[in-house]
Amino acid sequence: EREITPTTCLDFWLDNVMAGVPEVAVCGHQRGIVSGYKVLRTEDVPYWPCQYGFAPAFDVDEVTDSAARLLTFLQANCTRDGSTYQLLKEEGADSIHLFEVRSLAQAAGEGGADASEAVGGPFAFAVGMLCYRLAATFGGKAAAAAADARPPGVESEGSVARAPEQLAAEAQRRSLLQLASRLFTGGIHPLMHSLVT
Repeated sequence: EREITPTTCLDFWLDNVMAGVPEVAVCGHQRGIVSGYKVLRTEDVPYWPCQYGFAPAFDVDEVTDSAARLLTFLQANCTRDGSTYQLLKEEGADSIHLFEVRSLAQAAGEGGADASEAVGGPFAFAVGMLCYRLAATFGGKAAAAAADARPPGVESEGSVARAPEQLAAEAQRRSLLQLASRLFTGGIHPLMHSLVT
């Protein structure tokens, strides 16, 4: 029902190359009924004849060079062990932006406005959502640590001291939520701002 675009061909090719899969099977259908299928070798996907004639859907060498440059950039800039990074590119832009969440969260925890200013613009929502999702993950870890620290037979925390792992997870969660709150301020994302505050 849809035409195969160069982007679809690129997607098939990248998936197979990264996973080391030698072939791709494509099933065609019309109105939910299978109308046929085609099995292609991975190296033939860029040359798959679609509405663009027999010219390649994309240049394999160009994609490979771009991937190598991106990997070199990430190796040079993702230097903190155990940290979370988010790589973003604005639509139509030539440049990419890499955000290291731990540094942004630490700046937010220290009360600095620098974190939200450093992200700002079109990336504030994406980085804020990442922080919100990571905070939810740390919330689950804190709850699991609390459950592990309870003596057998005790169902609620009560007066039981919290484990260091729980305290660390709660501190990270709080820091991430503070950063998310700063990124969602300004009335641009009121629903998300209300969720994190």
